[in-house]
Amino acid sequence: VNLRHLRLNTSAARRPMPSAGIPNSESRTYSFNKNLHFWTFISMLTLTKDPKHYKIAIIGLGYVGLPLAHAFSARFQTHGFDIDQQRIAGLLEGKDHTAQLNAVQLEELRQRASFSHQLDDLRDCNVYIVTVPTPVDVNKKPDLQPLHKASTMLGKVLKPGDLVIYESTVFPGCTEEECVPLLETGSGLR
Repeated sequence: VNLRHLRLNTSAARRPMPSAGIPNSESRTYSFNKNLHFWTFISMLTLTKDPKHYKIAIIGLGYVGLPLAHAFSARFQTHGFDIDQQRIAGLLEGKDHTAQLNAVQLEELRQRASFSHQLDDLRDCNVYIVTVPTPVDVNKKPDLQPLHKASTMLGKVLKPGDLVIYESTVFPGCTEEECVPLLETGSGLR
């Protein structure tokens, strides 16, 4: 498996989704919410096997990851992952400090998805969507530490055939230059 062919850099296309579903090659219709980004949706269309085949991990449950987890959980087995144990505990209790989901959506997500802060809980997943923050400093230089840590962590659980999608805002070439080498080193895949 060549990880360079599996990555998808979404930083160049942060567009809101259209309001109606678009059929994929098997004439299935997807419905989605405004928080599902364009390239993540396009990647979703490539998942043409039976939805039961896919187990999707959303890495980072902040203002991007939580709505994505909600959207994907409507169709796919979804696992929400965050390194913040308090964040996971809050979500399991029905609390969302980001206010990205209303109470009904949060309850839907709690019923349809699982949540964890344990890396081993990601081993059965085969699609990983990284939604960690990339804050910038006063000089507008991005802090890639969260992205590096997520990539290193994912390298420990990647298997041949897995798909990794980066939904973090990064500069052109970042996924290939910064993230893919960490995935390859951790997984032994090339």
